[in-house]
Amino acid sequence: MNETINIKEIFKDYEIAQNNPHHFGSVIEHTKAVCDYISGFDSLSEEIRVAAIFHDMGKKDCKDINPKTGFDTFYHHADRSTEIFNEKFARDYPDLDTKYIADLIRYHDYSANKEGKIKTLLEDKPNSFAADLIFLKTADIMGQTEYQRVENCSRLMILLVV
Repeated sequence: MNETINIKEIFKDYEIAQNNPHHFGSVIEHTKAVCDYISGFDSLSEEIRVAAIFHDMGKKDCKDINPKTGFDTFYHHADRSTEIFNEKFARDYPDLDTKYIADLIRYHDYSANKEGKIKTLLEDKPNSFAADLIFLKTADIMGQTEYQRVENCSRLMILLVV
């Protein structure tokens, strides 16, 4: 992307706080942290960079509170984020593979357990998609609090060797 992306402007209608042990601050703060992590890798595709910007955009529409813990939950936010990207933003990226971006957004929150949905998904996708998705998931984890960061990254590494 040649132009500078203004995450605050993009998120003005989608901003929300995240009250749970995995996240610090708001969706904007988390998204900026993910994008900052990704910016350190020059060889990444523009598709990964765009997916990182939009991966949590649907959280505002999916927010709920777990009555047992009092923490915010955002079930199905990846599906909603994909819908928002496709409906409102995909046309802004005519030179990129927006279906690929949408797939990265849709699957970024899939479980990384060895038996989880992501393992089955990756068996049916090209290796380049698997690598990009695992990288996006890693960036997402690195943009969160340290709570369970090691465990979550370890689960991703298992996918690479199993």
